[in-house]
Amino acid sequence: MFNQEILPEIDLIKTVFSRRGSYFVFSKEPATEDLPESIVLKTLHSGGQDNELLRLEITDGNEVIDYKLEVTASSLTMRVGPSKYLSLCISEPSVIRLKAVGVTPLLRFNILAGDIIHSLKPGWRFIGWQQQLKLLGFPIQGSLEMIDTQSGKSGNGVAVLLNADSSGEAELAIEEYVSEWETRSYLDSFENCAVKVHLDFENYVLGTPTMAKEFEPARRSAAYINWSAMLGISGHITRPATVMSNSGLSNVWNWDNFFNAMALSPSQPEMALDHLLVFYDNQAEDGQLPDYITDRFVSYTRAKPPLQGLTLRWLFEHCQIFGNKLIAEIYDPLVKSTEWWFANRESFNQLPHYYFASESGWDHCSTLKSGEPMITPDLISFLALQMETLSIFASRLGKPGESTAWKKRSDDLCSKLIGALWSGDCFKSIEAVSRKEVVNEHSLLSYLPLVLGRRLPTDVFDKLVEAVSDEERFLSPYGLVTESMSSPNYNANDNWMGAIWPPANVLIIDGLRRSGQGDLAKKIASRFCENCAKNGFPDFFNSKTGEPIRDNSYTWTSSVFQMLAGFYM
Repeated sequence: MFNQEILPEIDLIKTVFSRRGSYFVFSKEPATEDLPESIVLKTLHSGGQDNELLRLEITDGNEVIDYKLEVTASSLTMRVGPSKYLSLCISEPSVIRLKAVGVTPLLRFNILAGDIIHSLKPGWRFIGWQQQLKLLGFPIQGSLEMIDTQSGKSGNGVAVLLNADSSGEAELAIEEYVSEWETRSYLDSFENCAVKVHLDFENYVLGTPTMAKEFEPARRSAAYINWSAMLGISGHITRPATVMSNSGLSNVWNWDNFFNAMALSPSQPEMALDHLLVFYDNQAEDGQLPDYITDRFVSYTRAKPPLQGLTLRWLFEHCQIFGNKLIAEIYDPLVKSTEWWFANRESFNQLPHYYFASESGWDHCSTLKSGEPMITPDLISFLALQMETLSIFASRLGKPGESTAWKKRSDDLCSKLIGALWSGDCFKSIEAVSRKEVVNEHSLLSYLPLVLGRRLPTDVFDKLVEAVSDEERFLSPYGLVTESMSSPNYNANDNWMGAIWPPANVLIIDGLRRSGQGDLAKKIASRFCENCAKNGFPDFFNSKTGEPIRDNSYTWTSSVFQMLAGFYM
């Protein structure tokens, strides 16, 4: 067996076992009234809906037996003793390899309405109607025995035993295929498969931002989360793209994915750009970008914050691939996605708005609690940055007239931001229909125009800096809180009402650093990264304790950590 260090950060209670390019994930599921604790194989096709395929248990040939779980980036082992174990690895994105020594694995299928499983000598074939996939099980060593049991989530009791040969060992390949399985052999040994996967992960780690030595364990953990959550090309996933979490929120989401792109940019620029361009491959005719994408579905029911300009600026600064050919490829689609906001969401004073609070990403923050369509300062700021990026790109493409026009529109939008939304202490929002003003000094959303940096008037910029540096209001020991700690609505455990939320932190930190506030940017970044190193990469953190909240394998958190630890400290 290939011997590699067991990485303690790969804890199946916190994350799942997978690999780059694969739609397979393995998770650890607790025992139920009917079933023992199991390792469960799931699929991320269709965003992970109805995604359980089978449960994997270890038996002595008759009874289910206990095991110790060992997980590395390349293999998952259910160990009964020194010479008794079941190991598996995802040797190729569409192939799982299993090796059993001294034990008899039981594969208990989750058969849903319309699903079929039947023997196909020498293996079995599973056709999932709900999941719209096909799997073939091929015994490399030993034999398969299909049995009937009376337990199982589906109630039909379909299971397969992997029986050893006379050597006491057995091996199985499970392959996903599209139309008909093409006859092939699986000649590589299990050990060699594990080595290849391990090397793929190590090469990925080398491409992540370098950082201080004390962050190296966290760097590897963050790298595993992102590496294992990256999907391969399939259907609407036209380029490599990363899901928010392969533990739960398993779509490729619009603005979430752009943070993953920025983290990839220094050493893996083509892959970083793919993370942005996958949305332009699915752009609607009128210019709208999808809210989210799965391999089989694209949703346009919501927009998301237009971070494309900010993301492209970052990639432009950190990648060496941005020649005029690439700029020409992205320029017209970026124009369309920018103009979409003004053609379809423009309100009074020619200011665009969000239809839904969730379009801002701040779904139930205190500013947007009315649920009304809202003109918000973050939206106007992002669009001003996007126009600034378009001005730079137009100049590079030899379009001076367009460059000047984009610069003027960007400047005009910044002027309207100040004229219409500056309250004197913070930025306000305006309900697009009633024009009711919402002045909320407690929500960090009101301070997001810091992304504009020194494009803001000095007095405005200084007021915003004063607020976010105040340790009685927004600056906690773990980073910036989303709702002021002095607010009556402050909730340290709610991502938009007072918790530490990664995207808001990196956006403000970036704006501060670009504007000469490097010491403050570094202070906030250090607090955030130190907490990640201790508490992992959840959706958000409790701002009183730093503890992780909800799903400890969110890719935008691991990406923000990589950005901040690699470039801001």
